[in-house]
Amino acid sequence: MQKSKRVAILATVLLLLPLELLILVGMLPYLPLVGKAFVGMLVTFCVCGAVYAVALTYQRITAPRLIVERDVVVMLSHDGYIHLSAEHEAAKLPPLQLAGPSVHITEEKAEGYSPGDLEILAMVSQGKSQEAVAKACSTNQTYVSRLVRRYKEQHNMD
Repeated sequence: MQKSKRVAILATVLLLLPLELLILVGMLPYLPLVGKAFVGMLVTFCVCGAVYAVALTYQRITAPRLIVERDVVVMLSHDGYIHLSAEHEAAKLPPLQLAGPSVHITEEKAEGYSPGDLEILAMVSQGKSQEAVAKACSTNQTYVSRLVRRYKEQHNMD
C-alpha cells in the first residue's frame, strides 16, 4: 500500500512538472510584484505573531495562580492567599435565620357611618357640589361639609 502511494505521487509530479515550469516562466515578468506581495504577507504574519505572543505573555503574568492539592484550592493574589475551598464550603452553609419585619396593627376609630352618610359621601366622590348634595339628601351644607372633612381626616392618616 505504501509503495503504490509513492508511485502515484511520483507519477503525478512528473506529469505536472511541465505545467509547473510553464506557470513559473509565465510569472517571470511579475516576479517583483509577487515578491512584494509575499514579503507583505510575511511581515503581516510576523506582526500578528508578535502581538499574539505579547498577549499570551500578559495573560500568563496577570492570570491568577492556583495551588491545588487534593481537595484544597488556594489562589495567590497581590493581597495574600485566598482559600477558595473554604469559601466554597462556607457557601454551602444554610443562611442565617433573620427575624421577619415587625408589624404594628392599629385600629381606626370605629365611628361608623349611617347609610345616609355613605350616600352623601358617594355623591360627593362623584364630583357633585356639597350644596347640591345637601339639597338632594334634604340636609344642610354644614353637615355635608363636616362629614366630608371627618372622612378625609380619617383616611389621610393611613
